Amino acid sequence: MDELTVGSFYLESIPINVIKKIEIIRGPGSALYGSNAFSGIINIITKTAKDVSGIEFKQRCGIFFEKNAAGKDKVNRQILESRIAVGKIIAENQDIILAGSLRNGEPFDYNVKDETGATGTIPFINNFQNIYSSINYKDTTINVFYWNQKRSKYGLVPIIFTTGDREITSYGFDIRTALMESENLQISSILWFDYLHKSEDINNYPSPDPWLGTRRKMIQDYSGYKLGTDVQLSYKLIENLAGIFGIYYQSVHTSPYYFNNPDGSHEPTALEVNTNYPGHGSYYPLGASAFTKPDDTYDAAPYLQLTYNPSERLNVVVGIRANYNKNYGFAYAPRIGVVLETIKNLYFKILYGSAFRNPSFFELKVNTLNVLQGNPDLKPEKIDTVEAGFDYKLGLNVLRVNYFYESTDDLITRCKTTSAGEYGHSKPTPMYGNSEGQIIQGVESEIKGFLVKKINYFVNGSYIMGVQKQTNAGDPGNKDIYYLTGLLGNAGISGKILPFLRIGTSVQYIGKRKGKALTPTLHEVTVPAYGLWNLMLKVYPISKLSIGVVVNNVTDTKYNLPESIRRYIETIPQADQGRTFYLELNYGL
Repeated sequence: MDELTVGSFYLESIPINVIKKIEIIRGPGSALYGSNAFSGIINIITKTAKDVSGIEFKQRCGIFFEKNAAGKDKVNRQILESRIAVGKIIAENQDIILAGSLRNGEPFDYNVKDETGATGTIPFINNFQNIYSSINYKDTTINVFYWNQKRSKYGLVPIIFTTGDREITSYGFDIRTALMESENLQISSILWFDYLHKSEDINNYPSPDPWLGTRRKMIQDYSGYKLGTDVQLSYKLIENLAGIFGIYYQSVHTSPYYFNNPDGSHEPTALEVNTNYPGHGSYYPLGASAFTKPDDTYDAAPYLQLTYNPSERLNVVVGIRANYNKNYGFAYAPRIGVVLETIKNLYFKILYGSAFRNPSFFELKVNTLNVLQGNPDLKPEKIDTVEAGFDYKLGLNVLRVNYFYESTDDLITRCKTTSAGEYGHSKPTPMYGNSEGQIIQGVESEIKGFLVKKINYFVNGSYIMGVQKQTNAGDPGNKDIYYLTGLLGNAGISGKILPFLRIGTSVQYIGKRKGKALTPTLHEVTVPAYGLWNLMLKVYPISKLSIGVVVNNVTDTKYNLPESIRRYIETIPQADQGRTFYLELNYGL
């Protein structure tokens, strides 16, 4: 679900109707999962054929409102979503599941004011289709996926002229095999392959700025893949001591990151722009491509985790990973945790973890004229985290309180600036570099459970604060982390109030964020807090059939997001169509 050319990840690759459970594991996870398991793990557990055992079908139709020229609401946009899952148990330890989903929605317009001062509207779309299959035969499971997304929003930079449609296509597989299994010893392996191709119409690029001359149509295009394997041995050493030992290897490849002209030729990079470069065809070379040569890297690592249970009330976990990267050599990621049940159902925990993230190809190599410069001397980011908290279980209810402290070093940001003439740029240009890092700490709390039988609820909230380890560039004495959200909260309640009727509602709160924009001069920006309210109602007229009505963003709240990357404008509009009504039909065979 992640790709390492630019370091993005995509949850659209898995059909939502095949997801059984999502586990979010806080804190560094590099000890077991390697690079990119930086501040947490999202573990998506998919359904098996037994969970589906037949056919499940869901049809979802939605409408949302937009203002007409008179400022009044009108219904003129529609969304259609279809989901299907089929599960078949063939014999004992032999089954198959096939699932897919499709989302096709009309675009909605949102008004923007871009970096150049131009105002206008951008039609936003987010349509996708995905297919997933899992085949289980005795001790081997094969998972295969394919997905395609078409999306539009701001393009390369927040400028209307450079905004067009984006298309991503990805496919891959993994093969999991239990090689040996006994009472005290299990050996398993996994082999995976993921491929991703991204193409983005950046419309009339470059921006209307004399440093790059006349605008013209361009397509941004790149692809990449990763191929890896992990062999893991789980062994019960003695009665209260168990261990996991593994060997991991992954190779990663990226294609060139081209900006293509209408005639199919590609632009050179900034460094190549003044050379006799054949790739730009009949067009005057603008130096727009990020990089024009493919690249490869790999990671190899042994890892070890030990779990010790000296008593029923005490659990100790210790782990370490020694990761070797082709470009950066060895990085070590230790982990230790202690969980103690002091009295019945009251658990205290203290955890320490360290993790790292290797720079992406884009952060190392980008060389787009006067827009952005990579840095081949980047070092991996590092994070150390300490957490302490408790869980208390009272019947079917759970209360959790957790304090965390995170210290990052060598954080990769656009903290440097090139000189005019450096790396082929004709004016000072933002450049990636390693900053000293940040210190972030906070408190998280959650309570969830059942008010009465069949009526469940949850309430959670976070208070977060932090500082930079160095002053912000161009802002002497200021160590604030720009646009850090100090307060977050969620609450919800749902359940069957009658045998044939389920209702639910949830709210989300995002606190205000403060930062600074660079133009016209450095000035403070406050992004207001906002809240979102959702409603759901479902009826069950017959067995295996449900009909539901869902209203997202009931109050039609409009909110903005901080433009925290380039910071030439203060905010960008939310990628959200506002109040939306859905009619759902779920049926199983």
